[in-house]
Amino acid sequence: MSYIPIDREQKIDPVELTDRHLEILKPRFWDKVWKRGEDECWLWTGATNAGKNCKRLPYGVIKIPNTRKLIKAHILSFILHYKRPIEANEEICHRCDTTICVNPYHLFAGLKSDNMQDMIKKGRGQGQFLPSDKMPPKSDIPF
Repeated sequence: MSYIPIDREQKIDPVELTDRHLEILKPRFWDKVWKRGEDECWLWTGATNAGKNCKRLPYGVIKIPNTRKLIKAHILSFILHYKRPIEANEEICHRCDTTICVNPYHLFAGLKSDNMQDMIKKGRGQGQFLPSDKMPPKSDIPF
């Protein structure tokens, strides 16, 4: 069993994610991933947490079976690949800065301070969006 943060921004309490949950989620997860080369972003094609008035880039989400909870797709990708729980003080961060990327090789576990340092080092900040070279041309996206 793993205890994982669902969405710190909304201050939702961690939920217990069981081996049974992972067994059910794994095929559902992979059905929603556009997997490309190992060095490229693997894009989430399922639901996102973007609301009508969302001012941030969306993260992919998937419902945890038999609950009313959602888990961010990149967090689930990390858990499925590295087969370890996420500690209470950890965040799963993107090296690629593409919020819908679920390529486990683009993800790392770190503290909030690590994520902020990474943001500063890359010159990102509030209101900035992804460089267009991170995303494939629209004509190449199959969804």
